[in-house]
Amino acid sequence: MIPEELKKLLYANDWKKAIAYIDSLSTTYDEEVLVELAWSCSRAEEYNRAIEIYSQLIEKNPEFAKWYYARGYQYYMMSDWQKAIDDFSEALRINPEYFKVKYRIAYALLKIAGDYQQWTKDAFWKAIMHLEECHKIYDSYNEQRRKEYKATYADVCFLHGKTIMPSDKYIKKSISLLEKANSYKNDNDYKYELAKAYYCDNQLEKALYTLPNIKKPYYIVELRAQVLTSLNRFYDSNTVLFNLINYRKKDYLYRRVSENYLYLNDLNNAENNAIKALSLGKGNYKNYLNYGLILKQKKQYLQAIKNFEKARQIKQKKFNYDCVEAIEQIEEIQSITNNNPYDEPMEDNKLGGLGVVEKYNSNRGFGFIKDSNSLDSLFFHVSDFTGNTIRQGDAVKYSIETGPKGKKAVNIILV
Repeated sequence: MIPEELKKLLYANDWKKAIAYIDSLSTTYDEEVLVELAWSCSRAEEYNRAIEIYSQLIEKNPEFAKWYYARGYQYYMMSDWQKAIDDFSEALRINPEYFKVKYRIAYALLKIAGDYQQWTKDAFWKAIMHLEECHKIYDSYNEQRRKEYKATYADVCFLHGKTIMPSDKYIKKSISLLEKANSYKNDNDYKYELAKAYYCDNQLEKALYTLPNIKKPYYIVELRAQVLTSLNRFYDSNTVLFNLINYRKKDYLYRRVSENYLYLNDLNNAENNAIKALSLGKGNYKNYLNYGLILKQKKQYLQAIKNFEKARQIKQKKFNYDCVEAIEQIEEIQSITNNNPYDEPMEDNKLGGLGVVEKYNSNRGFGFIKDSNSLDSLFFHVSDFTGNTIRQGDAVKYSIETGPKGKKAVNIILV
């Protein structure tokens, strides 16, 4: 029997006080109180203690599926996927149509499968099997039972649709499942995944309409920009990206801005943002590939090849295979130039240099700029900078002078 004081604490969701109250009882817990203690420990995120209590309950009644599910759920919340799967499997042995358990075990199996080549793994297909069975179980319910399990079924449809979305073969089914999930639950992440599925299926206007009109989380905003680019609304896409960059300065965002400008044939803005991307992501081959495409468009063929080769080098080192896009671009340049690549003279000799400040000694007022074309390190003095502050990592434009000690950057401005 549950004391009235404990009932009040449980009703108020005051789990810590409920645990303290039960622990203060002088009598041995009866099973009803023990169950509430386990539940309170679980909700208070005291998962290990909850596991101990559910293990006691399993010993008392080893053929009661709920206790295996409850113990497995603690492991699930601790991301101990295999132990969760073991307990969920026991629950399903006892009750093969335990709806919530089928959903949870599918999620845990997908975690075991991981993101890399998951379609080749047994755990992935076991998860899909459980999800398929969830639909059959839900369809067999009467109206009252469906209402009771509606929220869980929304999660089933969401997980199933999201999981199969990467396959062109299953994209229509993914959309159908995600539409169903959205009809059951109003959730921004649900809308995002449905919009992404529409995008993958080239239903661009639907994708744009479905996306929540919010500023955060960032991945929703990024997809909006991506859809706008695919609709050839490059200026609109850049407006979205620049707003995002205000609080999320990432190399790939500058690269996407650069790519939009390249589509618009605005090569100066494309180049400026490509340099910013490189300054933030020197280890990302895509940044060099993008900059190479811009230089190729500007007929700076030798410099373009340098960037394509750098893209190849990084990709080979990181992923152990070559950058096919870069190879194709180099071959095209060789074809255009009859195997004699060259750089056309810069139209603006007064301010032709583009690079990134790689070192700067603010106390002594000098530093070095990594020139993005030649990859040389150019000396500069702060007196040759037009602006208020200059910092390491800044993308800059400048002209190049040759003095007694070699080349140096002058007339420096921030990009």
